[in-house]
Amino acid sequence: ERDFFDEYYDLHRRDAMAMERLTSSPFIMDVYGYCGQSAINELASFFEGFTNLQVFAKTLRGNIDDKRVTKIKLQVGVMLALGVAHIH
Repeated sequence: ERDFFDEYYDLHRRDAMAMERLTSSPFIMDVYGYCGQSAINELASFFEGFTNLQVFAKTLRGNIDDKRVTKIKLQVGVMLALGVAHIH
C-alpha cells in the first residue's frame, strides 16, 4: 500500500496529458487512458535481439569498444533528441 500525495497526482496528470498530446510522435509512448496515478500505455519495443530492458541495459553497460553497442547508443540518442524536439 502506498501513500497518496497531491504532488504525485499532479505529476502523473501532467505526464499523461503530455503523452496524450504527443501521440503523433513515434518517439513518445502512446497513452490509451489514465486516471489518478494509473495509466495504460503501449508496450515499449526494443532494438533487434533484445527481449527486455534488463538485457538491453546490461549489453550497453561498459562495452565502450564494441561498434554495435556504440551504434545502438547513437540511435537511442537520436531518438531521444527527436522526442524532445517533438515536445517543443
